[in-house]
Amino acid sequence: ADRSAAGEGRADVPLVRPSGEEDPVSETVEGILAAEGLEQFERLALFLPQAGAADLERLYLGLEEQRNGFVDKTLGPALFLRWMRLDPEGGMKRNRGSMAWWAWGKVDPEAAVAAALASKEWWKGAEVVRAIGQSDPGRAQALLAENPQWRTEEALIGLAAGLMPTDPAAGATLVAAASETVDYDKLVSTWARRDPDAALAWAQTLPDQVARVEALGVLIDQWARTDPARIAATLTALPDGWTKWQLYASHAARLAVVDPAAAVAWAQAAPTEGLRRQASLEAARGLVRSDPAGALDILRGLDLSSDQGLPGWKVKGPDGGDHSEVFSASGTVAAVAEAAPEATMALLAGLSEGPETHALVQTAFSTWMRKDSMAASEWLAGQPAGSVRESATVELVDHLSRGVEPDFDAALQWANTLSAENQHVELRTLLIRWRQRDAAAARAALDHPAVPADVRDVLSRMFSKP
Repeated sequence: ADRSAAGEGRADVPLVRPSGEEDPVSETVEGILAAEGLEQFERLALFLPQAGAADLERLYLGLEEQRNGFVDKTLGPALFLRWMRLDPEGGMKRNRGSMAWWAWGKVDPEAAVAAALASKEWWKGAEVVRAIGQSDPGRAQALLAENPQWRTEEALIGLAAGLMPTDPAAGATLVAAASETVDYDKLVSTWARRDPDAALAWAQTLPDQVARVEALGVLIDQWARTDPARIAATLTALPDGWTKWQLYASHAARLAVVDPAAAVAWAQAAPTEGLRRQASLEAARGLVRSDPAGALDILRGLDLSSDQGLPGWKVKGPDGGDHSEVFSASGTVAAVAEAAPEATMALLAGLSEGPETHALVQTAFSTWMRKDSMAASEWLAGQPAGSVRESATVELVDHLSRGVEPDFDAALQWANTLSAENQHVELRTLLIRWRQRDAAAARAALDHPAVPADVRDVLSRMFSKP
């Protein structure tokens, strides 16, 4: 039987586990506060049906004092669902935020609606609607129509939760429109198990391309476990564009972890050159930890020197504008270089000259420098003159002149091996950084005979200023 709102003192009641074994700690407020993890939830579940309002207040204050991380997520909502049934006024006094109003909307919706209307504070009504929407979406929709000021993201997500069992498309559309941070895994996965065709049709209609990729990705993750044959048919049927590119690539990466041969076959069977390239890059990235040599073999089959002639798609940039995005190999090259730096540099050294070659050499060499700067610089010292040595040297000079303990003398020596154009640029950057650390040493370095006269003249005027 319920205790009175005032709450009597409790007799100790042992906690009995499903096995029938009694726990030696009594089921009291103190016992719950002393417990942790699953045991705390078990104790709370047995405590709540017999707890009085005074018990609940003591427990809530104790949890708040502990700064218990589960108060807002699970313990608090369960506690307030009991408290608001016994003593709404007392619960409100202790929690003036959303939890009490949500719980009141659950246990006594009409009283909570009347109180929210009387309060004139919109957020209270929004929390009540969130609670009502989870179990009675029709009532929640009527309340929002009558009180548009209660139409918040939280209220709509509560309504969507109530709609999902009977009208998942309406519920999912409501969530996607209401929130900028949608958990598509939670939103789509249950629906997809029940009605994959409807979930797929809905995901394809999402106007935001990033959201569309996330929602379709959830479906593909499920099918990878339950119906892998469906993945190829679904992706092949998608129109060419950014969505198809992202999903093809991510599926290649997934396969590379569990079945490298299938990942390579998937990439090679892609219907366009652009998709083949991107899927291959992702397959190599997914394979690199378990088989760096296999990842390198995939890269050898691609023309990494250029992205010219590959399709690019308009994507939304951070500024909201449209930008053309093409297939960059830099991320995959960096991952492979982390695992097999010297072999990656040897592969890149064999590339033909192209617009991407310089950047990829610098990416791989920079990765190697961070991992083992001594081995990287020794390798570079043995390279013949040419574009690969030039690109890697630019990266080395930049690396040596930055950081907590820069080596400006070594950076100066390497900079003086560069071609004239790169030498001028790197020397100016190097000497300016050097001056910020040690002005006298940087000024003396200007007199090095290898420093070009025009660089010396410009920097001499700059260094002479206070």
